[in-house]
Amino acid sequence: MCLCSLSRYPGQPADGLAQDVPPAVAASRGLARRGTMTVSFMQIIAAVAMMGVAVALVMGYRKYLAANSERRMRSMLESVGLDPAIAESGEIPTIMKEVRQRCQSCGSEDVCERWLASDKEDDNAFCPNAKVFEILGKYSSAAD
Repeated sequence: MCLCSLSRYPGQPADGLAQDVPPAVAASRGLARRGTMTVSFMQIIAAVAMMGVAVALVMGYRKYLAANSERRMRSMLESVGLDPAIAESGEIPTIMKEVRQRCQSCGSEDVCERWLASDKEDDNAFCPNAKVFEILGKYSSAAD
């Protein structure tokens, strides 16, 4: 049985590809030429939607990471004897901005989490903000 008999047009291959058909005839019959790619409007919409979902996932993950680092920073402030409200106060915004950035880029999140969950007998020398917290502690005790 000839596969040509299964196609829509006489002489059209069953796979829908124009092999030996002139380009004008192939275009009029809706055939694709080998080596060319036709993209439909729905495929473009699907690609844009997938890109949007990917961007949303990346942004959501970054927001999740920022929220966790903020929580750790506040817990660390409290653990070293500072009021976590200092992070929101307008007294030292530049310092707190730097503290947040260091906390967000810190590679010791797991050590920090374990330290915060422990009885805190060890010092927090692993923390890139330890010296800043120590100075802030002296600053806040001097202000009291």
